[in-house]
Amino acid sequence: MEYCKLQIGCLIIALYIGMIYMRERRIYNIKKRDKLFDLLIIAGIFEIIVDGSTAYTVNHIDKIPGEVNLILHMFFF
Repeated sequence: MEYCKLQIGCLIIALYIGMIYMRERRIYNIKKRDKLFDLLIIAGIFEIIVDGSTAYTVNHIDKIPGEVNLILHMFFF
């Protein structure tokens, strides 16, 4: 847990921004979607999750196989 505090905080902020965006679209009845913004929010959340996973695997290299660490780093890059 101590290795992923930053990623958890960033994930909470990204999810909060996404929820505010969805709520405002629903409240003001906005039909037109900004697909690029939706894609960036989803990609950002995915990258934060992968970043937290790599932070965990790097600091627990004795418990996690090297292949898992390598695959997660490939997703991150």
